[in-house]
Amino acid sequence: MHQIHAGSRSLRDAAKEARLEALGEVQFMPLLRRQAEISNGLGLHLRAANQFVRVSQQFQVEVRVFCNGHGANGRSILDLLCLAAECGDQLDLEVSGPDAKDAASALCELIEARFHEAAHVRDESPNEGKKDITDIDRL
Repeated sequence: MHQIHAGSRSLRDAAKEARLEALGEVQFMPLLRRQAEISNGLGLHLRAANQFVRVSQQFQVEVRVFCNGHGANGRSILDLLCLAAECGDQLDLEVSGPDAKDAASALCELIEARFHEAAHVRDESPNEGKKDITDIDRL
């Protein structure tokens, strides 16, 4: 195998040095991990996912959300919906970036506040409040 030389160094050595120099300029951001349980009756549905994304976009962070072995970008509504997180499911958040601490706190508070939805979801059967056809005859 022939080595191509650029001056007195090989191109491979020059590329390796360039990568090392680039790594020296990169600031490593801490990765914060938090856990939160979905406690609202509807789970992580469209409105809740939208609120989560809006909160995450207020900060300079990257957010990953894990649920039941699946991961999602915490800044994407569609990714969050694909998690299909239900009431009682545990969310594992990984937040990195300059605002990681504040973002992790805000996101956990949002989840714990049930995405600011009603304290309870009415648990009605689909036919509750409707009259059966046999009831009409008795009227």
